[in-house]
Amino acid sequence: MKNYLLALATLALATWQCAPRNDTFNFPVEAPNTTPHGDHHEGHGHDGTAPATGTFGAAFSPDGAQSVSALPSILNQKDSVVAVFEGTIAEVCQKKGCWMTLDMGNGQVVRVTFKDYGFFVPKNAGGRKAILKGVASKEIISVEMLKHYAQDRGASKEEIEAIREPETEWSIVAEGVIIE
Repeated sequence: MKNYLLALATLALATWQCAPRNDTFNFPVEAPNTTPHGDHHEGHGHDGTAPATGTFGAAFSPDGAQSVSALPSILNQKDSVVAVFEGTIAEVCQKKGCWMTLDMGNGQVVRVTFKDYGFFVPKNAGGRKAILKGVASKEIISVEMLKHYAQDRGASKEEIEAIREPETEWSIVAEGVIIE
């Protein structure tokens, strides 16, 4: 019962996080060529037409970035690690840019969310190189959350209904992202 309630709470939070809102703190609606007050990034990209490159979230040094393909060995004997990683963006949430995945090069992806839901990335950044600083971990993703992610990426009803097993997922909660 506790697992069921936890899964429902997680799904409710994720649904709320990706719900359409007028979050002008990161992507201005009326003035797309100006930098919002207090936010450090270039290129706004919220509507998918602006530049897909820039710095989002907290500033950090990209020096010493490790490939996301190294995550299994890095986390082999640790629950989590704070580091700078790099990889190619496979997908971006098409509702708001509130998550992205990076290709690990082995048929797996790393899911990236953004610390405190404090910033988003451009929805049109797929295929670009990303360098990010954050906390990496390995977790089990519930069927309900997998279905939510599939819905966010625009999967068909049949694809969503075919999701029946939880998956092990690599994830990073990023405090800052550089998209080249």
